[in-house]
Amino acid sequence: MADDRDLMILSCPCGQKMKVPARAMGKSYRCVKCGDSLLVGAENTHPMGKAAAKAPEKAETEPHPERIGGMLVDAGLVTAKQLQEALRRQKAQGGKTFEILIALGHLDPDQLHLFLSKQPGVANIDLSRVTIDRELLKLIPKALALEHLVLPVDQLGKLLTVAMACPLDAVTIQEVELRTGLKVKAMLCKLADIHEAVKKYFPDEEPENAAQVVMFPGVAAASREDLSEKIAETVLLPVADDVLDCIQAMVQDPESNLREIAAMCGSDPALAAVLLQAANSPIYALPGRVESIDLAVILLGKEGIGATATRCQQNPHNDQAAIVSAERARRCSAGAGALARNTGKSEETTAQTAGLLFEFGCVVLAALSPIRYGEIDPALAGAERMAEERKRFSHSHADAGPALATYWRFPRSLILAMQNYCKPAEAGEYAELAGIVGLAAIGAARGEELTGEDFRPLQQTLEALRLGAGEAAALLREAAPSK
Repeated sequence: MADDRDLMILSCPCGQKMKVPARAMGKSYRCVKCGDSLLVGAENTHPMGKAAAKAPEKAETEPHPERIGGMLVDAGLVTAKQLQEALRRQKAQGGKTFEILIALGHLDPDQLHLFLSKQPGVANIDLSRVTIDRELLKLIPKALALEHLVLPVDQLGKLLTVAMACPLDAVTIQEVELRTGLKVKAMLCKLADIHEAVKKYFPDEEPENAAQVVMFPGVAAASREDLSEKIAETVLLPVADDVLDCIQAMVQDPESNLREIAAMCGSDPALAAVLLQAANSPIYALPGRVESIDLAVILLGKEGIGATATRCQQNPHNDQAAIVSAERARRCSAGAGALARNTGKSEETTAQTAGLLFEFGCVVLAALSPIRYGEIDPALAGAERMAEERKRFSHSHADAGPALATYWRFPRSLILAMQNYCKPAEAGEYAELAGIVGLAAIGAARGEELTGEDFRPLQQTLEALRLGAGEAAALLREAAPSK
């Protein structure tokens, strides 16, 4: 049992208090009561034991981003009903509470600025009169600046001064500190000014070397190891509510078996990926060799599956894009399994797992920036979807998924299949597996309208698998799971 000195109390704005390890600073935890994701920091934790007695009183006086809405209600700037409407919208699509209140017409930007300027310790800066050094901008990329409304304005040694529309946003400050390794001093600026500054310093037009303009600070597109680590530090994968609830119920049910649990785990790409990460860790002595959900479930057992699933959060962005992506993943998994079974060119369970994860990078990108990712047409698939993703992130799902999978020690077979399903020949020794996933991906996108003509881009794959186009189409249509 852990010593109390090794534990802290994490307080959620909903009132729930939870024990977390002292080493959890900077990590995200899901509240067991309301399901919200919490970034562990000094502002929402206090030590256990005697020191804990005075901590809550102090914490109540410290501004927390989750309490900003309450402060606005107390100040009479918005009503409790308007705040609840904004919070519901926030849970569905993400974003800042105050920005949603403004968008709904419930809050005036100038009133917000005046209110924040009167808070203790808040200093103002006129961002329209500031010229930001281009080198300094590399510390905070466009995606972070847009999502959190923050820009660097000055650096003196280890102190980074930033302009923010809401300098009380402690979570954003902590995220910038974690990414830059610098101590952040936040200054208040007008919301309109920071939007204009972002447009000025991060124009929509992509330069010719767009691969260098990434949403992960200081990481070029070609640097897969660095990209892997940056994603792993940032992403908190969401799992569909019904799947996560069902898994937790199944692992506690003595009547359920691992086969049933594996089938449920195989219905959600994010959960499957997290289970594969756990199974491929050195703890189980098979790092880089667990290629299927079935084997991962066997290795982890019910207790391990339950513990691993708690690392995911219930999906707060259960929108049409997420639904379409999950449906495509399930269709691709079933189709890849059918092709592997009928051709004998790959292990069926490996092909099913690779098929389930073929768009895993979509989950990663959506978890990093749900609002921005939601702008992409859910119906787009394959190369067309990758092109749209690169416009917004400068990386596609075929980059982000394999990058995180590499960091998580996934087998090369899965990584190369995810990365090259649209161009199987580049998967080397796993070209056949990548080709199977590529064919299944086309089937998943086309659905009941699938014909042999749709496989023209992968004609060489059909020949390598000794499959006719019509035969492949029939197999995939038959394998497609019912909705």
